[in-house]
Amino acid sequence: AAAAPAANAPANLDEVVHTAVTTLADGSNNFVELAKLKADAKVRSYFRRVLFKPPWDDATWAMFFQSRPTTWEYDERTIAVRIRSELSVQIEEAMHMKRRKAPFPEDLYTRVLKSGTPLETVSVVANAKDNEVAALPSDAIEALMGSLGQK
Repeated sequence: AAAAPAANAPANLDEVVHTAVTTLADGSNNFVELAKLKADAKVRSYFRRVLFKPPWDDATWAMFFQSRPTTWEYDERTIAVRIRSELSVQIEEAMHMKRRKAPFPEDLYTRVLKSGTPLETVSVVANAKDNEVAALPSDAIEALMGSLGQK
């Protein structure tokens, strides 16, 4: 029979990083700076023993976290990461449902189509309610942004 792995041996990188972020965040849901994560002894040890190299550069870490959006929240501005909480998942789902159920903003859409100049268009959009703008179809927003970029 094959020997069982040691009880404290990490199974994979995801577990090592999850444990390190939890420890560095002191059990809170705070963001952990990437520099602190890369300096963590267990992370460094895992890279050295299993991957035979130093921890990745920031861009590779960013790609790692962004490729796992159901597990991690990565903040590019602060170069920090946190474990995605159940509450943040629920908030995001509620926002998506609200957007999907929002009525089509026909009045705003008509006013945008009738505006004759980019300045009028900007004025119409700037004076619209946030939920109206958010309910516009993405292709309408793309066309609007494209028309504002033309001279």
